[in-house]
Amino acid sequence: MADCMECDDDIDWDVDVCPHCGLDAPVARKWYVNLYEEKVNVAKKADDLKTLARLYWQAYFESGVLPDPYVFGDMARALEEVYIKLNFHEALIYLYVEDVTHPEYFGCIENSARKAYLHAVECGREDLELYVMNSIDGVREKYAQKGTPEDLVKRKNELLSKDSNGEITMFEYPTVSAEMWDGYGFI
Repeated sequence: MADCMECDDDIDWDVDVCPHCGLDAPVARKWYVNLYEEKVNVAKKADDLKTLARLYWQAYFESGVLPDPYVFGDMARALEEVYIKLNFHEALIYLYVEDVTHPEYFGCIENSARKAYLHAVECGREDLELYVMNSIDGVREKYAQKGTPEDLVKRKNELLSKDSNGEITMFEYPTVSAEMWDGYGFI
């Protein structure tokens, strides 16, 4: 048995159309198994973290387009582990922020908002720290909460001042795509 990507009902692994909602190619994870699983296993066996990061990111991106929430969550958690091992700070922060702000699949990574901020501080990247604050504060405001948490207001003002004085060079995130990290040397 499997799950339908659309209606989440139980379906047979080999169905072409969901008998419950009519979705074509409805089986969650099937496309991942067919397109990625063998390549991922080879990269794992070789301990090739860069290839794993590329494959996981591509599957993560595709799972959001389909959408396949099962693979999306699995890939988010797998990417977190690999990005930490690679010290790929920009991608890790992006992943955490995406997890907090994604309108359909937020919450795949436990405590992602806290992890995003703490990781930015830990790696000493004020540009990433400000990016996290700006991104997550917007989400907080959207859900009728105050923007910046009180204990971080002073720090955010410091960062905004540094940014306006040209003391911080913000990392420019690439356009979101399956290949968005390919030119960064990490993967």
